[in-house]
Amino acid sequence: MRLLLILTLLLTALPTTATATVSAAMAASPATTTSTPTEIQWRACPGGTRAADAGLTPTARSPAAQGQQCGQIRAPLDHGKANGPAITIAVSRLTVADPAVRRGVLLIVPGGPGGAGLDLPGLLATLMPPEVLARYDLVSFDPRLVGRSTPVTCGIPESRLIDIEPWPRPGLAASMDRIAAGCDPRLAHTSSADIARDMDLVRRALGEERLSLLGYSAGTYLSAVYQSLFPDRVDRALLDSGGDPALVWRGIVRAWGAATEARFPDFAAYGTRTGLVASPAEARALYFTLAARLDARPVTLPMAMP
Repeated sequence: MRLLLILTLLLTALPTTATATVSAAMAASPATTTSTPTEIQWRACPGGTRAADAGLTPTARSPAAQGQQCGQIRAPLDHGKANGPAITIAVSRLTVADPAVRRGVLLIVPGGPGGAGLDLPGLLATLMPPEVLARYDLVSFDPRLVGRSTPVTCGIPESRLIDIEPWPRPGLAASMDRIAAGCDPRLAHTSSADIARDMDLVRRALGEERLSLLGYSAGTYLSAVYQSLFPDRVDRALLDSGGDPALVWRGIVRAWGAATEARFPDFAAYGTRTGLVASPAEARALYFTLAARLDARPVTLPMAMP
């Protein structure tokens, strides 16, 4: 409820929020091209995008999603070479705004990094306050080379997705080397700045002067990169559960262990209060017992992240 109140206030009354400094990401990508995206041809959305792929709890398709439309734009693979090889970016929209009070487009920026976003307008419409839906059409996209945006592969079967998880285990380095050797070379063009430039192509294809942004988790960083690259193209922004730009992304992954250790006493105390374990010491011992068991015999859960 608190988040919905903040969403309503920020997107209907308050000025644009400040974003983090992301100069490193901007320097890693060449200047944007001057190519003009084609007008989006909207049609019914294809099925098959899982909520779990978008970083959301799996859920039934919402009634609002029935009115969701999908289309594509073309984008340069290398934003520094407008006439070079091109890829497609899959875009979705839910036109729910009241024309009398419409403020513009709310671009829902996918998290992950690498999460799909095509289903997000329909999925999140059921959570949006009416005041927000009246003022904004909801738009999202599959980031380049993800989902329906010219997808690529590293040759990893779904049954072995667990191999890409970063926790320490025997053979990790060799496994990472094999995966890297099998990856599509176009993955070199998937920086945060590349995706932010795609976002601006989406804006231009929509015919919007500015965008408002809603980013969760890794989507907060993409939103910050976009606003740093195109400060005059952002109307308002709401960033939830952001990470430290100085740690993206390797540093954030390395911080997971320390963060888990810092909060584990709270988890152990909760388990003791609710009767899951007899004591905090038992909770810690059980955690490492289960971790060792899963290291030896990994378990795949249906509709779950690896």
